[in-house]
Amino acid sequence: MLVCLFVFPVCQSSSLDVVYVISGADGIGDDDFNKMIGFIINMVDLLHMDTRDMRVGVIQYCDQTFTEVPLGEVNNKIDLMETISNIT
Repeated sequence: MLVCLFVFPVCQSSSLDVVYVISGADGIGDDDFNKMIGFIINMVDLLHMDTRDMRVGVIQYCDQTFTEVPLGEVNNKIDLMETISNIT
């Protein structure tokens, strides 16, 4: 994704779906889980979400799979980063 956004500017005008998949397993621990969330927030901050052609989603898996942010449900970058920061 980063290569596409920074090396190939044409991708900035193309449609793009980004889905982050994170582990919610107990063995991950709070510190590492928070690092994953921080990484995703940093990546979202780099995205050009000023068009409707960019959709972001987040899935968490463990014993079950949870759709934390359905693909394209939150299209405002600030709201999306806030929603992701509230994932537990």
